[in-house]
Amino acid sequence: MDVLKHLPGNWQIHINDSDSKQRWQTLSFTVDTYPEFNQPPTARIAVARTGTANRIQVKVVANDAENDRISVLWSPQEAPEILPDDGISGWKTLYLTHSGTHSFFIEINDDSTRYPGSGSTTSAGEGFRTLLRLDVTPSFRGDNMIKVTSSNLNSYHGSATKLLTFYRSNSPVYEPSSSWPAPYNGVTPPNSANMHINNIAVLDTSNTTLHSCVRIVKNGMPDNLDGIERFDINFSVLDLATGLIQVADIRAFNTAGALNENFELPDCSGQFDLNTNVYSDLIMVDGQVFDTGFGLSNAENLTFSLTSANAAP
Repeated sequence: MDVLKHLPGNWQIHINDSDSKQRWQTLSFTVDTYPEFNQPPTARIAVARTGTANRIQVKVVANDAENDRISVLWSPQEAPEILPDDGISGWKTLYLTHSGTHSFFIEINDDSTRYPGSGSTTSAGEGFRTLLRLDVTPSFRGDNMIKVTSSNLNSYHGSATKLLTFYRSNSPVYEPSSSWPAPYNGVTPPNSANMHINNIAVLDTSNTTLHSCVRIVKNGMPDNLDGIERFDINFSVLDLATGLIQVADIRAFNTAGALNENFELPDCSGQFDLNTNVYSDLIMVDGQVFDTGFGLSNAENLTFSLTSANAAP
């Protein structure tokens, strides 16, 4: 009965005598309400190789639309790992014991029921679960290469989710400098900004420097300078009141292939159009994001003048 009251439709319940098979009573009722079904967790995987060819490290980054508590089950023999509020698991070592492809299955659970009235004692079962599959092929030729050949989505208990897999190689440790303190320019926009990109420019008001990543375009179409399509650019702010900026440092964008804090490859929010000489960008200033435009005012000195600035919606 507790389950039926959450399932829309016309229902009849017959009460019979088990011995005489006679019907004692019939109860008819209609359920008009529609249950709000629990959404499955979504997850992506970061993969890193270790110092040996027979093992990798895996980290899960998960999210739940209803903010339910999320757990990760790495294997049936282990207790589930309860994820913290940010949804990021610890690194898990997976062993590659033979040549050929290894398939790993990782179960992502939330702690809520599928819909009101369903629970562990009903046929409907507990809350949604998501099963991720990771296929990995090692090399035992002594070159320490590990190839992630596929990352496939599997459904479990009817759930569905999006799986993104990133392979992180053993890149050299980034050495920061005064001009380039990070492997790439930009910051992750706040969730409240609801941006379609994961990396935007930022104005450092302490030293009046604008740290930007700029894509090269021509008439709005992708282009390049000397074969490079994206650049990290530091602009010195010459006049904050009028928005006069000047190129101070420039380099190719994210040559180390660094990932952001969410284990994603960072985007490039800025663009410079070779035809119009207009630089446009999304810039974070003291926590607020602005959609800006700058025109090239002096090609010799590489200075730009602010032409538009609007708070991002």
